[in-house]
Amino acid sequence: MVQFFKISYGGGCDTKVIIANNKYEAVGYYLLEVQEGTGCVDDIDDIETMSPDHEIEVYCVGFPENKTLMQIYKEKQFWDTPQVVIGLES
Repeated sequence: MVQFFKISYGGGCDTKVIIANNKYEAVGYYLLEVQEGTGCVDDIDDIETMSPDHEIEVYCVGFPENKTLMQIYKEKQFWDTPQVVIGLES
């Protein structure tokens, strides 16, 4: 069963929500794909499991709109796992 994980890295400078089978897969994907293999697991600040129903404010043509993580994931062209669902601002 896939889950959503919020990973904060480098003092909160980079935060991504990743869909993966477990937190280890999410961290590995983050370090290898997002950080392009240059990241270090010691620099990960926090790993938080998030509900698929968690709402995030996104902007569509300049207007704010609330969408759940599952809605954002389903709007993507490819439904591969693991993958970055959305990047978050700190």
